[in-house]
Amino acid sequence: PSATEIEFESIPASLPACYLHESAQAQSADAQQASQKSADASLDRNRILEDVVQQQADFGEKK
Repeated sequence: PSATEIEFESIPASLPACYLHESAQAQSADAQQASQKSADASLDRNRILEDVVQQQADFGEKK
């Protein structure tokens, strides 16, 4: 194969840029809030599970 060159012509975009820094920050904050809610829900489920296990153990002792 022989060496060759490729030229790219750069021209200004006719449309505005799609990326907005403010909206990206807002999406990041929303993702963090969703992650925190998920972690809180997981903790709540674990507490409920521990309560149920304790109730079942107490029920078994009373028989």
